[in-house]
Amino acid sequence: MKKKQNQKQVKGTAETKEEKNNQDQDQEQIKNKEEHEQEKKVSDQKEKDKKDSDKSTFLSVVTADHNKQVFKKLIFFMIIMVILPLGTFFLFDRVILANRLGKHDRLLWSGVAAIITTILIKVAYVIVAFLEKPAPEIPKSKKEN
Repeated sequence: MKKKQNQKQVKGTAETKEEKNNQDQDQEQIKNKEEHEQEKKVSDQKEKDKKDSDKSTFLSVVTADHNKQVFKKLIFFMIIMVILPLGTFFLFDRVILANRLGKHDRLLWSGVAAIITTILIKVAYVIVAFLEKPAPEIPKSKKEN
């Protein structure tokens, strides 16, 4: 009889040990989950801060004295990259080749003229970029501030 009671007590203590182990594991999982969520929040905040600093960096780069000129040239060439090829296409299509060729040939040669205009604009941009004066050196004392 005592053996049976001792066996029941041993089984009871084994079951309580298993329950404690399960509870400990559950608590560890909850703790790990909370830590993971906290790390995720921190990393999300870092990414957001990085994006914000990138925006201000772009603006500061564009507004620098030397870069203003470069940015103006880029905008100028972007505008003429749209206007000149379209103007060339319609000039050739409606004026220069209007009564000389059939419709399909006229469109073909107008397209070729627009493509050549685009290539010439790209070459002009590269030449202007190479002829540009280099940016002035910034003294080290200003870089540190």
